[in-house]
Amino acid sequence: MCWPSSKAVWGSDLTGVQDAIVEIALTIADFEPVSLLARPAEIAAVRRLVKGVEVIEAPVDDLWARDTLPNFLIRRKADGTTELGASHARFNGWGGSRSPRVTPNWLAWSQKGLAWHSLIRD
Repeated sequence: MCWPSSKAVWGSDLTGVQDAIVEIALTIADFEPVSLLARPAEIAAVRRLVKGVEVIEAPVDDLWARDTLPNFLIRRKADGTTELGASHARFNGWGGSRSPRVTPNWLAWSQKGLAWHSLIRD
């Protein structure tokens, strides 16, 4: 999960969106471990809100993890072994109707030795 932090995206709804993410993270954490990525300036405040959730400092773009982080892929080969790869969806602002926010895919690029596939997603 990623912490929502963009007033440009959420405007006056930002606090409500953050409250919803807190509720979702804490609910999931009742059943399984949760990791939540947050911008460095927000780490301390986010940790106070989601006790019991791992909060990781990261230069995320907002709550849309699918747009800024890798999608991991597992492929079963003919010999029964598996291979791990990653794909990256480059968000294009719903076909250009909105300006895409560009954030480095820091996590995806840090995974050495993974196959890399770039997709464009509306």
